[in-house]
Amino acid sequence: MKGFKKIFVKGLKYSLILVLLIKSYFEVGNIIYDNGINKKTITEMNPQTKIEVKTVSASTYDFHYYVSGKVNAPLLIFVHPAFADHRVFNAQVDFFSENYRVITVDLIGHGLSQPTKSNDKIDRSAYYMNAMIENEGYKTANFIGISIGSLVIQQFQDLYPEKVASMTVIGGYDIHEFNDSINQKQNKTKFAVLIRAIFSMKAFRRHAASLATYSKEGETQFYCSASRYTRKSFPVMSGLTVIHESKASADPQAPLLLMIGEHDLDLAKTLTREWHEKNKKSHFVEVSKAGHCINLDQPDKFNQTLLNFLTNIEKDK
Repeated sequence: MKGFKKIFVKGLKYSLILVLLIKSYFEVGNIIYDNGINKKTITEMNPQTKIEVKTVSASTYDFHYYVSGKVNAPLLIFVHPAFADHRVFNAQVDFFSENYRVITVDLIGHGLSQPTKSNDKIDRSAYYMNAMIENEGYKTANFIGISIGSLVIQQFQDLYPEKVASMTVIGGYDIHEFNDSINQKQNKTKFAVLIRAIFSMKAFRRHAASLATYSKEGETQFYCSASRYTRKSFPVMSGLTVIHESKASADPQAPLLLMIGEHDLDLAKTLTREWHEKNKKSHFVEVSKAGHCINLDQPDKFNQTLLNFLTNIEKDK
């Protein structure tokens, strides 16, 4: 018994030393990374357009969204990827606000939409987005979603098909085709990201940013926009199960633009191409020199591609 106790204490001692070494490794990396950030890039991230911060009341907390652009013009709603927030779309706010009404959101658990004393998960975001649209006096909107944002806008279309004028999906997949095989492949990537969160949230954000982008400027912007994502935010992601169980609407689907970055994960590129092949009416664009978040790596190409898509929709009406 004494021998076992001695081995246990020794093992615990070495485990604590290992944890401290790993934590120290991440913290040193964080300092080096933060010191290497181009302050000019952060300054240039800030939009020049006037933005109004608004909320939808969700009993114990507020769902935050951000409004800018031309009053009564066609509405664009941009929905961010996991871990980031509305700030990843600053370049799009400036570009589109001249001729469109623009809304960016903070999904539940992200940015300022923190579900304090609430059991709300990320799947509830679609319902608050509907209230948001009604608050703004619109009947329809054009939805643009990146990664998890693209899953949320698909759920929204299932719930409120009559309110979707068009959908643009970046680095996403068809939620109605989600299966165990896709889930297992995604889990391999998730583990490398989440293990860092145990020791350091900054290290977690750094790694998430490096996976989401191809350019250094894009990586910096993603990293900064993920600053409000904390360990308390992780439980909301369980709502993805509800999103994957969403039933497709029988209504005609809205015009669909599928975009993928040249340097996105192979799984993401494969799923996007398969979706395009199944949906013959969809439009498919692969953007060179871009990763998962095309809008951050190649903002000009992204903006022009989206604008062309929206313009063609208007012409076809």
